[in-house]
Amino acid sequence: MIRNLLNPHHWLWLAMAICLGCREAAEVLEEDAPPPAVSTDFARLPEVLAGIPAGQIGLYEGLPSEFWEPNLRDRELRTKETIDVRGHILYDGPLDLQPGDGEKLTSLLGARESYQPYSPRKKCGGFSAEYGIEWTTGTAATYLLISLECGEAKFFRRRANCIAICRQRHWTSSSGCWSRTARTRRLKSRGDRLTGQVSRSAFSAAGTLHEQTRRSNNGLLNRPEPPNGFVRSPVCDAVPRPPKKRPGH
Repeated sequence: MIRNLLNPHHWLWLAMAICLGCREAAEVLEEDAPPPAVSTDFARLPEVLAGIPAGQIGLYEGLPSEFWEPNLRDRELRTKETIDVRGHILYDGPLDLQPGDGEKLTSLLGARESYQPYSPRKKCGGFSAEYGIEWTTGTAATYLLISLECGEAKFFRRRANCIAICRQRHWTSSSGCWSRTARTRRLKSRGDRLTGQVSRSAFSAAGTLHEQTRRSNNGLLNRPEPPNGFVRSPVCDAVPRPPKKRPGH
């Protein structure tokens, strides 16, 4: 044993084995970092809204609620193309807007009077993004996520983000009326508690955004397939990479 340790050839082979073993580093799988917290400083709202008026608008629909329709949500995740925006899942591919609807949405959602400071005291569950709106100007983008159930809005930009409450009175008066769609009918069993902070409606400003997606007989959502070659622009400049795609299986 001692003779083998003193043998110089033994040490030579050992050194070669160690060097060969270190030539290729082990692969390390890096998990995605949790999304940064959204600021509740209402003073940042004007800075965020500044990226809205001049931008080209895109309206995206969120998946069914993880709380109210978990089975349908799981089915949609397996079968539909989706994008991940700060941990919130939306269908890939914007909805088709009627002429003039984009301008009405921009006017409504870009107004300071449409929002009020966020309060953590609320009588609803977690934030569920039912719609996402993207305004792009060149390579810059402003993204807004809306939860109708709680009347909450989350904004994202490169140097500013904000969470606020949708102000019901302004939304209803500016839009005239909001048309109800099947997405909110599930709330009837809870007494339609959307009246607290946002209009009891789906996302249809002035009643002109007609129902884009409805349930089919098999319980899935009828959605047009995303256009061929569709490439998403970076929806959230605060994230250094494009949104993650979740291809359907």
